[in-house]
Amino acid sequence: MNADPSVAQPVPQPTGALGDERSGQPAFTAAGGSFERPDAVPNVARLLRLRVPVLVRLAQRRMPISAVRDLSIGSVVEFDKSVDMPLDLLVNNHLIGHGVCVKAGENFGLRLTEICDQRQRVLSLAD
Repeated sequence: MNADPSVAQPVPQPTGALGDERSGQPAFTAAGGSFERPDAVPNVARLLRLRVPVLVRLAQRRMPISAVRDLSIGSVVEFDKSVDMPLDLLVNNHLIGHGVCVKAGENFGLRLTEICDQRQRVLSLAD
């Protein structure tokens, strides 16, 4: 099993509804996208308004602290990732997809080329 937390780990396939049946919490049915209880809608609506960090990772590498200490303006840090390879999309520091860099007006953007399913995206929001 890969111990690197930045790499998406396989998620078990859904076996039923999301939610805690023991505590009586409302459950979301993954297949139909509907709620089992109508009073669950306000709670989900509140959750959907939460703001989470969304990051695009160009590449990563591990360096000894001595090498980091020696960095200065103009230093170049090389990575083992080609410029043609897709960039990683992380939500709440969990990998959920890949894409390519695009220009969006005067800003950078990410055109998604691959993304995990909705259940994995929701599960990535929890730490």
